[in-house]
Amino acid sequence: MDYNDIFAKRLKEAMETRSMTSAELARKADIDEATISRYRRGAILPHRGTLGKIAAALDVLPGWLVGETDVFEPSLPLNLRVSNAEASLVKGYRKLARADKRLVDDYVKFLINRHPE
Repeated sequence: MDYNDIFAKRLKEAMETRSMTSAELARKADIDEATISRYRRGAILPHRGTLGKIAAALDVLPGWLVGETDVFEPSLPLNLRVSNAEASLVKGYRKLARADKRLVDDYVKFLINRHPE
């Protein structure tokens, strides 16, 4: 079995597991639906960046999709995974000066204490 076949097989498996159609995957991964169809047939393989988008949309490891690992899902529990919006905030936070990070930390703690679970 070659890489295209492995990717196609695992892509279909992940989509079935997630009950996701090609149209839904295309929308979530921001990829043309016709391209998703070519991936599913094993006609082409995605580039690395596209592979990451597909894996994220399906909540699977990119390495699993291409047969590098047998671990299907990321190791973090669902409640610890972050959305794209949250990841963007973290990236911005990391660029802040130390004093600004303390301000953000204090404000987030204030908000959390204001709205306990």
